[in-house]
Amino acid sequence: MTSAVNDTSAVPDGTVARLTAHYGPSIRDWLAPAVRGIEQAATAWGVTLVGYHDAGWASIIAHGALDDGQRVVIKATPERDRYLRETACLRHWRGRHVPRLLAAEDTRQLLLMEMIGPNPGGSARPGDHEQRVARRLVELHRATASALPDVPQVRRKLQTQTLPGLRRSDTLRSRIGAQVVRGIISVGEQLAERVHEPTLLHGDLYAENIAFDAAGEPRFVDPRGLIGPIEFDWAFWCVFYVGEGFLRRVSVVDELRLADTDRVLRWSAVLAASRIRYQLDAGIDHGLPALAEVLSTPAVHNVIARP
Repeated sequence: MTSAVNDTSAVPDGTVARLTAHYGPSIRDWLAPAVRGIEQAATAWGVTLVGYHDAGWASIIAHGALDDGQRVVIKATPERDRYLRETACLRHWRGRHVPRLLAAEDTRQLLLMEMIGPNPGGSARPGDHEQRVARRLVELHRATASALPDVPQVRRKLQTQTLPGLRRSDTLRSRIGAQVVRGIISVGEQLAERVHEPTLLHGDLYAENIAFDAAGEPRFVDPRGLIGPIEFDWAFWCVFYVGEGFLRRVSVVDELRLADTDRVLRWSAVLAASRIRYQLDAGIDHGLPALAEVLSTPAVHNVIARP
């Protein structure tokens, strides 16, 4: 098969800008080899490439079709850990509420996957998208996984990254108050003592990582992959899915009894504070008011203040 993509000029400027912002200017040295790798893999896999999809911060996504007309995407990821985690997740879930993995090329870190919906980014988000996502996330969590070699445990991430980051951050204490930070650290330490659940989590439930198919049903894409309690995923979804609606999503979890609401609120406090800490250290102001609002809601404030 032949390719319509012949050099890095076909990669959208937005993709290049986001990759550069995420990884730094040196990522540009990866672009040309990645494009060549995509083209060579497309030939080997029988894919006629059409172009690139302008999305994402940590990959290049080309799209095209197989000989039988099936629409597909080829994803190139520069980060080895991210590639291995996503591959492990897609193989474990076997196309259930995620894109079906058709092939993988480990050396160049390429994935061939079915396209979700009629366009690379999926169909338009339906009006009741939050309820639809909630129903599907419950089903995704049913695929237990006590251990996968390339997927880290939530508990280890909490103990080795999240809590140490909160403890050493003077900027976070200045922004939200030392007493609040102490309360959140205490919540995180309590969570770390009880993290034993063997659930494979998506771990990155932003709205852009949930595509809707032609029937308006959500499919979870770009998993980061973690093993731990379902409340981690629910909290991530409540806090980060879109910039507003945190309490609305918490109420969906509570009313449908999808998870332990108290633990969702506790994880929400830890995740929101950790993101505020990261953004303050990185000098990123975008979204900080919404994250601070999560911590100031009475429900979250109560779990932080509780002994």
